[in-house]
Amino acid sequence: MALQVQNLPRVFKFKEEDDDDKYLPDPNPTFSAEEVMEFYAGQHPELTTARIVGPTVEEGKVVFDFVTNYGTKG
Repeated sequence: MALQVQNLPRVFKFKEEDDDDKYLPDPNPTFSAEEVMEFYAGQHPELTTARIVGPTVEEGKVVFDFVTNYGTKG
């Protein structure tokens, strides 16, 4: 039995101001996670100061979390 390699789709997640998870599709599979964050920063300015956590595998997808500092003091 031959081993089969399967590429899992990437998805990028961050919490919005109302604490709902927002999922963003992969704009270009050749982009690094940092480049994807920069790509979406124009639509979601809070991503300009976010950090990347992950990836983790959830439900057959590779998930990168963009963790923002929104609402954090100190």
